[in-house]
Amino acid sequence: EPAADKLKEIAPDVDAVKFRGVYLVFNDFIAVDLGATGTKKSVRIKISNIIPFLTLKAFAYSDEENGAAKDAYDIWYTVVNFKDGPVSVREELQKYKGNKDVLDAFKAIYRYFDDESSLGTKDVANILIKRYGLKRDFANKEIITPIKNLKSKP
Repeated sequence: EPAADKLKEIAPDVDAVKFRGVYLVFNDFIAVDLGATGTKKSVRIKISNIIPFLTLKAFAYSDEENGAAKDAYDIWYTVVNFKDGPVSVREELQKYKGNKDVLDAFKAIYRYFDDESSLGTKDVANILIKRYGLKRDFANKEIITPIKNLKSKP
């Protein structure tokens, strides 16, 4: 269980540890116990909580060399499906009001899903159209509305 500041010391040659915001995962995670049936021991795994996950996804999508449409889809899908959707994500986001990395990541998310001509909206719409046969106008609305709800104050 390395502390965030020990991460680069432990794995200096791993590109992921150099990625902006990765320290968030070590501070905000969900622990889940798997196993523990009969004679088998359980294993505890740690999964990134919502805001660190979305922050890392936003920075991954922003990376011109490595960003992919799937990153945009993952951002949108996660916002829509986390607990009660955008409202729940917004509540979690309040914990990070002063964190520059999180604020920058969410500015990028809002920019990527601002309207139908935005890069994230286009990428996710293309996936929804191909995968589910949705019409572009309907897909755009399904993509943009949750992000606007995330951004808006209650």
